[in-house]
Amino acid sequence: MDKKSSRTFTSDESSSTRSHRSRNAQTFQNYHLVWLYEGIDDLSNDIYSNAIIKLHGVVNTINTFTDVDECINFITDDEEKKIVMIIPGSLCQTIVPIVQDIPQVHCVYIYSEDKEKYEKCIEGWYKVQLVFTDIIKFCETLKQTAQDCIQDLVSISFIEKDEILNSDLDTLDSSFMYSKILKEILLTIDFKQEHIDEFLTFYRERPVCDPDELMTIKELSEKYNQYRPIWWYTKSGTLCSMINRGLREMQVDFIIKSGFFVRDLQNDIVALHSQQYTAEKGSNSFTVYRGQALSQKDFDKLEKTEGGLISFNNFLSTSLDELVAIGFAVSAPNDTYRISVLFKIVIDPSKSSSPFANVTEISPFGEKEILFSMHSVFRIGQIKQIEGYECLWEVDLTSTCDTDPQLHALTKRIQEETASDYSGWYRLGQLMVQLGQFDKANELYEKLLTQTTDSSEQGHLYYQLGSVKMYQGEYVKAIKFYEDTLEIHNNVVPLYNNEVAGSYNSIGLAYDNLNEATKALAYYEKAEKIARETLPEDDPRLYSFNNNIGSVYSKMGEYRKALSYYEKAHEFLQKTLPANHINFAAFYNNTGWIYNRMGEYTNALTQYEKAHEILRKTLPLNHLQFV
Repeated sequence: MDKKSSRTFTSDESSSTRSHRSRNAQTFQNYHLVWLYEGIDDLSNDIYSNAIIKLHGVVNTINTFTDVDECINFITDDEEKKIVMIIPGSLCQTIVPIVQDIPQVHCVYIYSEDKEKYEKCIEGWYKVQLVFTDIIKFCETLKQTAQDCIQDLVSISFIEKDEILNSDLDTLDSSFMYSKILKEILLTIDFKQEHIDEFLTFYRERPVCDPDELMTIKELSEKYNQYRPIWWYTKSGTLCSMINRGLREMQVDFIIKSGFFVRDLQNDIVALHSQQYTAEKGSNSFTVYRGQALSQKDFDKLEKTEGGLISFNNFLSTSLDELVAIGFAVSAPNDTYRISVLFKIVIDPSKSSSPFANVTEISPFGEKEILFSMHSVFRIGQIKQIEGYECLWEVDLTSTCDTDPQLHALTKRIQEETASDYSGWYRLGQLMVQLGQFDKANELYEKLLTQTTDSSEQGHLYYQLGSVKMYQGEYVKAIKFYEDTLEIHNNVVPLYNNEVAGSYNSIGLAYDNLNEATKALAYYEKAEKIARETLPEDDPRLYSFNNNIGSVYSKMGEYRKALSYYEKAHEFLQKTLPANHINFAAFYNNTGWIYNRMGEYTNALTQYEKAHEILRKTLPLNHLQFV
């Protein structure tokens, strides 16, 4: 980018780079403030410079442009962005028609000394909110816009009936999986004072100029344990936004830092719920409301999911006052890309699977707010347009209970599919790998590695990082991580035999993929020897290790040796798996190929027929295995 055409300002520095992140590497406001200037001279104009300073009392990062093309490219380079835009009056006739139909643009403000002139020009441009001349008054308006954006920040997952019954977890929204598992994980971690201190240091170091927010940071640092987590969460819009955005985007570093607060807030909601909604106090049903805007894409998903489940994957703020919720729903500019929605949620306290609490008396603002815990799941009912409003839809939701057949089936399936020998953050890493989110898993393990001095834990993390690199096809890097694991085992502290054998086997697999058969064979044989001496006879890894040795011998043309190891692998299969398991089909296919290469065509045909019969019984006829 031409350095003369674009700048990014944070509250403590000016930069000419494209980056719009503050020095803490994460932008926790969930919108981008973009200011398009008329000319390069404006950047040094005192009026604009003072305006930038005042705006930093509301937002941490301001993206400024003098080149229209560069500005539009920035706006459109990420479809998940939400843009609040400021343009000078002199450019509104040119720019507004362009950005009006860009879905990322949430709203537009016109800055001009001639307010009357441009108010007449903007009629019919629905994304233009107002023309302003006073930057101080505009900052108050921007604060409300920021609050509206926070309202829309909650991550939502839609689970259709067919997905609930589908046995493949890959069809589920990953956000649904993450929030469920993360909630379980955080309740098992023993957070210490050091975790709180680390988060508070991070929170203090954010570039902030707003006096109210600076005071909140000071109070949080000095008095965290003097107030309930609910009070802190409802008091600070910034903290609320940070937590929900971090959860929504699975910002690994931030989630680790703030995990103690997420856990404390979750436990606080549960505790308050148990006080407010006991059997002695009765359990009459009541209705709460939530208003927000959905993207056209999410609204389409919602309509398809009628009768299914909806999950709010962050903490969910609702109101007992329908008009308050409608105000949030209709405050966002209506356009063809965003749909205003009023969620009408009927709650039965005696059946709800999601803890919630009335926080009216705790919140500093005294609003009629019902706060739901993280990962609240509801049943979707009727979806209809509300009379009297041009573009407002009502979505009826009802609380689900733990005995809800579909929710129970889904929960059981997730528990079975994500069962792991690991706990805490490691379980989250395993889930990320299982869902193919290798970059996030890598980020998590690297972060954990920087936080431990325990050699055994370091060895385990090197092993996990090696596994991630194997999935990513970065075999040389994988070998290095596995070698680090073995070095710790050999020179520092003994590790679990399964990780030692697994490291040797994985190094062999990496060399196998690098077409270095001799090295691969040597490591496979080391893995098999350790496994044979330390693992039970029915351990499935014995099949895998022998199968790998057979595969290498097959590639080297030593077919008799290959058959010998394939037969050993077959013996372990017979001890552990039913006869129609797909691994038997792989065995018959491998041995059929070897017999074919050896010219023993009758034996080859027999093996291929056995493989085909198993595949026919276990896979759909259009599966790629039949090709």
